[in-house]
Amino acid sequence: MVKGQVSGYAVKMQGEKEVVSELTSTLVWKKVFEPSSEFLDTTTISSKTDAHGKTTTTITTTQTKAAEVGVGEELITVTHNEINTHGPGRVLGDSSVLWKYLNPHTLVLGTTTSSVAKKYNTEKDNTIHIYLIDVVTGHLLASQVQDHAYPPLHVLSSDNYVVYDYWSSKSHTTQVTVIDMYWTTSGWDRDTFSSYLSLTQFRSNNGDFQLKSKSPFTLESQTYSSPVSLTASAVTVTSHGITNPQLLFGLEGGNVLQVDRRLVDSRRPVREDMKPTPEDMKEGLRPYSPWLEMSPLRFITYNRTVAGLRHIQAAPTQLESTSLVLCQGIDLFYTTVTSGTTYDRLDPDFNTPLLMAVCVVVGMLALVTSFFYKEHLLKTAWK
Repeated sequence: MVKGQVSGYAVKMQGEKEVVSELTSTLVWKKVFEPSSEFLDTTTISSKTDAHGKTTTTITTTQTKAAEVGVGEELITVTHNEINTHGPGRVLGDSSVLWKYLNPHTLVLGTTTSSVAKKYNTEKDNTIHIYLIDVVTGHLLASQVQDHAYPPLHVLSSDNYVVYDYWSSKSHTTQVTVIDMYWTTSGWDRDTFSSYLSLTQFRSNNGDFQLKSKSPFTLESQTYSSPVSLTASAVTVTSHGITNPQLLFGLEGGNVLQVDRRLVDSRRPVREDMKPTPEDMKEGLRPYSPWLEMSPLRFITYNRTVAGLRHIQAAPTQLESTSLVLCQGIDLFYTTVTSGTTYDRLDPDFNTPLLMAVCVVVGMLALVTSFFYKEHLLKTAWK
């Protein structure tokens, strides 16, 4: 089970950002996923007022016994969530809004069955576990288990979704699974989001508040198959998060595939006739297809390959439609990626002189028309 240890830890509450930085630096994940370890799940908030009327809020986190998580597992990867979206809601086909669960404090842990566990349980096939943990409160938000799954495991987390890939011994293909998280009640506000709003609050006998977790969101998941093995994954980042994100997958051959996020969506409906309904078209959903599209036209590396590709990094630019991408391996490959349309810049073959000439002519016509209009008003006034 995951073991996070904070003994007698207290911090003055100046703002949630300080709490996040303090807790993430103090939380020690040591020899993770040991049997009989303990998980951090209780937080106490207390306030004291001194003689000068100054109030100090203290958050104390302690270890308590919780449900066993990760017994006999080995940690493979740790990924933190990054928020890069402009809209906190998703408009559905019936014009209702599905609010995204955008938690910037989410930590995603990927584990696999350890060699020790396999030794004593040889009949059970290997499994991969995905854990979503809030680093501020220390609570386990959600978990998911993939049976017949083997490393390598690549995980990316952005906004309200998590995408990870693994090798399936059942289908003998690489599987790509997406998890989407949505609020069950109200929407999300970028300025007021707090991890403690996701917890149930009640007063104890000594006047302090005890916080224990509840489920503030729902999970939707769907799995896709890849005909080739994947070596890395990432998602494009833009300056304001308005442009649709593009998923980037490193292929075993050294190419990098660009996939629209809308094609790796847990809400894609299963239609036998593969025809979308009017509601699907309004929401922008395509009927579910179990295979990822592997068109060579979607390779951002073009006819080049990156030897030993292991990492993909993305960064924003001043243009909202464009993102910078750096592929790392034995080789380095650097390029720009767009969602398909460069709506915020002109084409290289745009006729700029003609545009300038038209602007000058329109300006001169406006001046001449204004002169004759004033002359007309003056003559009319003297009649």
